[in-house]
Amino acid sequence: MFAISAALTVVAMVTGAVQSNMVLGEAFIAAGWIAPLVGLLGLYPVLADRSTRLVQAGLVFVVIGLVAFVFLAVASIIAFVQSMEITEIPIPVVILLPGIIAGSLLAFVSFSAASLRSGAHSRTVGLLMLVPSAIFVTNFLILPLIRGPGPNPPEIGFVITGALSLAMLTIGYVLQTEDVPTSHTDPVSAESVTE
Repeated sequence: MFAISAALTVVAMVTGAVQSNMVLGEAFIAAGWIAPLVGLLGLYPVLADRSTRLVQAGLVFVVIGLVAFVFLAVASIIAFVQSMEITEIPIPVVILLPGIIAGSLLAFVSFSAASLRSGAHSRTVGLLMLVPSAIFVTNFLILPLIRGPGPNPPEIGFVITGALSLAMLTIGYVLQTEDVPTSHTDPVSAESVTE
C-alpha cells in the first residue's frame, strides 16, 4: 500500500495532478498502516504469554490505530471521489491524530519492546519494529520543525512512503525467515522419565 502511494506521488510529480493523487495516496497510506497493524495482531498470541502488560498495551494501541486509519481511508476516498483537496478531507486530521499516534507510534513501540524483552522473536525483528515509529516521528515532528506546518511536498512524501514500504517489507521478510527458538525434548530423556 505504501509502495502504491509512492507510485502515485511519482505520477503526481510527472503529470502535475498533485492534489488528486495526494488525496488518493492518503487512502493508500491509511491502508498501508492498517495492514501491518493487523499483522501485529498475529504476533499477539506468541508475545502475550511472555510479556503480558506491554503486549496488552500494544493491543489497545493497535485497535485505536485501526479505527483511526479506517476512518482516514474512508474519508480520503470520499474526498478523492468528490475532487476535494487534501486539506478538505471530511474528517479533520486533528480528530484522528490521537489514533494515528497510537497506531503508528505506540503500537509498534509496544510490540517492539515486548518482542525484545521476551525473546519470542529475533532481536532483529524487535529492532526493525521500531523503524516505522522512527519514520512516523520524523514525518510528524522533525520535518514540520524544519520545513514548517502543512502537507509534505511530493518529494518528501515519496521518500517517507518509500521508506515505510521498505521497512514493512523487511519486517515481513525477516519474520518469515527468522529462526524461531523452539523447545525440543530429547527422546532419550523423555523415555527415561516415563520408565
